[in-house]
Amino acid sequence: LDENVVIELLLNKNDKDFPDVAVVVTDVENLKRNLLLFTQIKDLEIPTLLVINMADRMQKKGISLDINYLETQLHTKIAVVSTRKNQGIDTLKELITNYGMLNTKPCLDISTIDTTYFQNLKKTFSNQLLYKLWLVITQDVNFGKIQRNDFDALNDFKTKSNADLKRLQQKETIKRYQFINNVLKKGLIVNLANATDLRIKLDRILTHKIWGYLIFFVILFLMFQAVYDWATYPTDLIDEAFASLANWVKNTMPAGAFTNLLSEGIIAGIGGVMVFIPPIAFLFLFISLLE
Repeated sequence: LDENVVIELLLNKNDKDFPDVAVVVTDVENLKRNLLLFTQIKDLEIPTLLVINMADRMQKKGISLDINYLETQLHTKIAVVSTRKNQGIDTLKELITNYGMLNTKPCLDISTIDTTYFQNLKKTFSNQLLYKLWLVITQDVNFGKIQRNDFDALNDFKTKSNADLKRLQQKETIKRYQFINNVLKKGLIVNLANATDLRIKLDRILTHKIWGYLIFFVILFLMFQAVYDWATYPTDLIDEAFASLANWVKNTMPAGAFTNLLSEGIIAGIGGVMVFIPPIAFLFLFISLLE
């Protein structure tokens, strides 16, 4: 429901709440995933600004961005910010103020996913944006209350089965990710050798094609040793402690059924369970280490 409300607003320029500019915020570590939404909004020919957050983590992660290249390929302006360290905020404010200078050229030619279908759609609605029409067809949303009566002919283009429409939507998503991958191939460089983050340094060693396997087998060997050898020492201590406690109870308390129940039943039973704690503790310790 919320998604439909947003889509209907973005489709209707006559709405009083129609945005002057759209600001898409992503973070530098999830740029590929978030650029999908950016391209969809951009294709509505709305002035769209891309904000890349968490810039302070770029050096730690070994990430570098070619901002000029990204701006050229995405037809927009990019603000690299760090909200945690209050960096780049003034630049972002300036770009929002001057949103009129933003390029509204779309990122994807939607007609390439089915040329014949979209050519016919364009002929019928020659004065409308093709991607807007496509959203009305696939998302089942209104084009705006004022304009709705002008789009009754869209029903003729809903003759495709739901499966065919889903197939075209999937094809659209694939093409968008192909475009994004091509852009990020040159615009985003990840060099783990330059990363300063401790986890990345460890990953570089632990996932090495040679040393990674050796370290993995060493950890498995140590885990086996810990469970079946090292754990015997605390296990024996626990076993002896409960045996001593049982003997003390048996020698201290009066002979009888209750004493036998306490020393040979309850205490011995608890001791029989407690001896499993050391090997299980070692096992979970190494499982956590492997994770």
